[in-house]
Amino acid sequence: MGSWYYFSHHKFRIIQETDMPARISKQNFCTMVIYAIVSVLVMPSIALSTAEISVQPAIIKSQTIGEQLAVEVKIAKGKGIAGFQFILSYDTTALEYVSIKIGDYLPFDVFEVPPKVSDGTIRYAVAAPRGKLSEKEDGILATATFKILDKKESTIKLTQVKLADGNADEFPSQIKQISESNEPDPKDASTLPPKDPEASEPTKTPTGPKPKEDPLALAKRWQFDSYDVYESLTGIKVKIDADIGEWANVPTFIGVQNETGINGSGPKRSFEEYAGGKWIGPSDHTVAFKMTWDPTAIYLCLIVIDDQHQNDDSGWNGDAAQLAFEPTGKRTKGLPLSLYNVALSSNDGRIIIDNQKPAGGTAGLQKADVAIARDEDQKKTYYEFRFTAKEMSPVGMKQFKDGMEFGMGICVGDGDNNPVSQKGFKGWGGWFPHSIVFAKQAEKTGLVKLVPTKAVGVQAKGKLITTWANLKK
Repeated sequence: MGSWYYFSHHKFRIIQETDMPARISKQNFCTMVIYAIVSVLVMPSIALSTAEISVQPAIIKSQTIGEQLAVEVKIAKGKGIAGFQFILSYDTTALEYVSIKIGDYLPFDVFEVPPKVSDGTIRYAVAAPRGKLSEKEDGILATATFKILDKKESTIKLTQVKLADGNADEFPSQIKQISESNEPDPKDASTLPPKDPEASEPTKTPTGPKPKEDPLALAKRWQFDSYDVYESLTGIKVKIDADIGEWANVPTFIGVQNETGINGSGPKRSFEEYAGGKWIGPSDHTVAFKMTWDPTAIYLCLIVIDDQHQNDDSGWNGDAAQLAFEPTGKRTKGLPLSLYNVALSSNDGRIIIDNQKPAGGTAGLQKADVAIARDEDQKKTYYEFRFTAKEMSPVGMKQFKDGMEFGMGICVGDGDNNPVSQKGFKGWGGWFPHSIVFAKQAEKTGLVKLVPTKAVGVQAKGKLITTWANLKK
């Protein structure tokens, strides 16, 4: 099973808010389960049949060079689907990829992950919004368009199909082979309805290693009333080791859209390009975070989807996390910030701790307070931080308790090795990063509230996978 997908042991892996998958540590899968269990268990229940997925036409016979050809990925017997993903393979000497678009099967307001096209393969994924399922059994999942390069016969191959139901379980499916005699005549793409130019694929093709992302997991988002305030739960025991299984039940913000441009002059985006940086989509750089607390410490977890990890021994220039605290929670102009930079060197694997302006109780973060791990196979980087009451006491945070509020900014930089022009600090994502970039500004931090609510008590045994099967027993 290709690691581009996010099924494990034939079950969907879940997290709250956005269903972002947890980290793989030492080849053991960790997962994140949804925080609001009840809201998911009342999702529509659909009796599962085995859906049949096919590609038509699968065999491309002699065509006119230069013409465009439409290839449909179809589904039958699949009522109650919430999302899908698949790989299409084709002969690059006979066909040239032009585009792929969503079909008529899922609801119209879907989340469509930009396709990943490389070496004769198209990786594609789509998910419907929470609670919306396909209402029909048969339909078209997607239509791919190709340009004919050669008259020779070639084959379109469909592999690694995964379907999800409304509970994020894997929906049973099988690939149906269409016999040559039953193949419809290839469709000339010129006869298809014109595509909305606003929804067309980006013209820029990603360079360097292709990401193995979890696109449906990215798409399944919880809806929060606001991303301006993060309510930090308590009740879990955190070990600083970058193996984040214990975080499974802690709410997650992912891909938060922040102001861009100097003085917030630009539109809100989840990633802000800088100094010639080019962002090619969620798999290039997406930041998720979660926080928890106990009376002795505040704990922060970052999960960064990143196709290339690049850091040449710097606390900020490249892939690195810059953090800011405004301890009073007032977040007004001119208030001082405590500043911490942390990174994982891509040269030798060292953890770099740059206590730029620490609160100072322990002279900043110590080695025992930080863990970072890179999962190159899954293209994710995992950070765990502990900010102790002892460290934060000089700025008035002597003990953490219910009702405490403080300002925080998270800026995770991005750099890539390939192409070389993308090395260094070429942009950022995070949460209220403008409290850190351009100028240190307390008034541009987000608000964190410590609340007494405990994370739902689901234990991930040995930090291995916890699935809905375990929760439902």
